[in-house]
Amino acid sequence: MPPSAHGVLDQFVNRARGLYSQPAVAMRVLELTSHPKVDVRALKECLENDPALTMKILRVVNSALFGLSREVTDLNQALALLGTRPLKMLVLGFSLPRNLFAALEADVLSRYWRHTLTKAVVGRELAQRFWQQPGDEAFIAGLLQEIGELVLVQDLGEPYVKFVHRVHQDGGELLEMELATLGFDHAVLSARLLDHWGLPEAIVHAVGMPHDAAAILALPAAQQPLPQILHVAELLARLLTCESPPALEALTAACGHYQRLSLDDLPALLANLDEKIEQLAAVLKLQLTGGADFSTVLSAAHEQLSVVAEEAALELLRPEQDWEETAELAQALSAFARSAATPPSEMPAPAPRPGGLPGGDEASSPSVTPHPRFASEEPASNRPRQAISSAAITATLIAAGLEGRVATAMTNCRRQRQPLSLMLAQLDHFDNWILTQGVEGTKSLIARLEAVLGRAVEGVSVPEHLGDGLFAMVAEDCDRPEAVAAAREIQRHVSRWSQPKAEAAGEPLTLSLGLASLSAVPKNFPSGELLETAHRCLVGAQLSGGDTVKSIDLV
Repeated sequence: MPPSAHGVLDQFVNRARGLYSQPAVAMRVLELTSHPKVDVRALKECLENDPALTMKILRVVNSALFGLSREVTDLNQALALLGTRPLKMLVLGFSLPRNLFAALEADVLSRYWRHTLTKAVVGRELAQRFWQQPGDEAFIAGLLQEIGELVLVQDLGEPYVKFVHRVHQDGGELLEMELATLGFDHAVLSARLLDHWGLPEAIVHAVGMPHDAAAILALPAAQQPLPQILHVAELLARLLTCESPPALEALTAACGHYQRLSLDDLPALLANLDEKIEQLAAVLKLQLTGGADFSTVLSAAHEQLSVVAEEAALELLRPEQDWEETAELAQALSAFARSAATPPSEMPAPAPRPGGLPGGDEASSPSVTPHPRFASEEPASNRPRQAISSAAITATLIAAGLEGRVATAMTNCRRQRQPLSLMLAQLDHFDNWILTQGVEGTKSLIARLEAVLGRAVEGVSVPEHLGDGLFAMVAEDCDRPEAVAAAREIQRHVSRWSQPKAEAAGEPLTLSLGLASLSAVPKNFPSGELLETAHRCLVGAQLSGGDTVKSIDLV
């Protein structure tokens, strides 16, 4: 995560701390259940102070979700049959701050709750049936993992809503697109907020994990089950609520990685899913729309999967990738960052945490370990490939003096009626190379790589290292086909040169390249647009797995 994104994320978290705090009953329940021996009488008396919450708990305990053999009529029975931990989980899940849902449009809330309730119920079923463990943590983690999305809707408004709609419409990965555009994703924001509320560390950790099998399997064995369950539950929820065929391919891969279930297990697993979701929605007094029968969705997904596979490679190159929604979101993010830069004295006081710890003082809590995805120095093995924030890229490139050179090249090419191409090349796994080679070793690697690039594009451009393994090449009298050919030549040179070094380091050395070209440079064409377009192509190459070239001809 770029340093600038850390600052913006902290602003979202600090504002959310002041605006959205857990109700008093939930905080008291956390305090009472934090002791090795729980005072059941005190816990019962605490819950009875919130009759509405008590009614919700009893109704969901008596629903198909729990399938108890006899009806539970009071808290004493609930405690006796369920135990304190599942009851505690229900309290945390049903005690969300009311103002978090204020002023949200009905269709936004409906989509959110349909997806969230589906994931929570599926997570509980997966935990119990296939991971052979209690389903309460998976249920609550699924119920709360998307909280950060609501915070972004509240703070960024319509630009974020339109952005999310476009990602879902095009079958994209929301977390990946958020990472590319904002510099962080809403799951990280959710985890930070749940940490502030004092939820169990295991849930905070799992909520903040990326939906990435490699990252999850790299965790210690004891920490893998809950992130695995959430990953599969997310894919199933996406398939069922968004009718998204690509989720089936990802779901098949995830099932293979975790070796817990197969697609043949799913019909039985989800046989009564609709009933359980509808009962849970009734408990929470939610009106749900949309959704589809599982067998219908699965059949349609199978039919469309081959078509999707053929189109996937072309999707990032289509003109609509230059989303208006992405630009609006970047502007909204900048506006939020400016408005959120409020002196600490003007910020609302954070709500106290159990044990008297202030919500804003994370370092003072010995029981909470920040998840690596939102720690200031996060291990590269626990996060997706690096994707530079679109909101920060223009400032970064301008600071490096690149916009001025691009503007000069555009003037020259316009006068001489020549094409122009801008190539951005990013060293994949750059953070891993720093970890394995050290700072000095990485500096030496970059210097040698710059020389290799120079030989590969000799006569076309002069490569310049902008920092963090990012290179730029401004190529005059070079159209898109020539630029793509040069990019392929760069990859061949790097592959031949780097093979022994990569084998010695145990780390592949590859480049992702994004190219933006102008076959004819129009008058008054903004140089910043060429920079941003080349960067979007670079992000597309990175999100395609790296070691890839993506290009666009703007004119």
